[in-house]
Amino acid sequence: MREAGSAGPVRMGVVTKGISLRYGARTVLDQVDLHLKKGEVITLLGPNGCGKTSLLKVINGLLPPSQGEVYVDGKHTARMGQMELARLMGYVPQNQRQSFPFTALDIVLTGRMPHLSVLAQPGAADVEKAQRALDMVGALHLASRPYTQISGGERQLVIIARALAQEPSFLLLDEPTSSLDFKNQVSVLKMINRISKEEAVTVIMTLHDPNHAMMFSDEIVLLRRLLPHEELSRGVLSHHQNVIASGKPHEVMTPENIRTAYGIDVEVLEVHGKRILFPL
Repeated sequence: MREAGSAGPVRMGVVTKGISLRYGARTVLDQVDLHLKKGEVITLLGPNGCGKTSLLKVINGLLPPSQGEVYVDGKHTARMGQMELARLMGYVPQNQRQSFPFTALDIVLTGRMPHLSVLAQPGAADVEKAQRALDMVGALHLASRPYTQISGGERQLVIIARALAQEPSFLLLDEPTSSLDFKNQVSVLKMINRISKEEAVTVIMTLHDPNHAMMFSDEIVLLRRLLPHEELSRGVLSHHQNVIASGKPHEVMTPENIRTAYGIDVEVLEVHGKRILFPL
């Protein structure tokens, strides 16, 4: 079996080829080439404005790139319909606002829409799968609670359950811990890792905290923000463009790479067998 547009074999997972993205005169992503392996928990990491969220949306087909191609399990996403993509990839954006008092179960049931025909109503099997998704994230007890009357951490679990109800092969999460307290941040990241392994779901997420990325990722893609002068005169640091490094956390998260990405000096410490970054 060969990948579309290529003479080589299919590369399972997500492959981006020469992805560039521009907003007007500003270049956000520049020639991003990645192979995000199937079955892994992969974190896109970097400072504000480096293009993490934009890259996630390009992968998910929500944002067309200015240049380049995305393949998921060998399929060109630009040639896939919205419903086909939704059955393949579940997406959890940063901000979820819901003003109507739907129950948590009702919210999760909307994740079954890619599997229903037009105008069809969810059936008993869909309700069962929605309940299972809630159970997977430890939120089945919230099924009958109004979404507007549960905590921020509980809402995040419900929204992740909605994405899981799609039965995706890939789960894309944009800052899944951004509005949570420290305890819930760790709980959600542990839960995401557990589900990835138990359900064989590939996770691609963006995070702000480098230490969380080191602790909860199989692989990290470390990006930097393109500077204005690089947008005007290409070639500066062109050997890696946005992507500074991609691979295992201990390979990517070096003091040199962190300095390039964030402009700060850090020391890598080992505590109870885990590596953490300590800013100097």
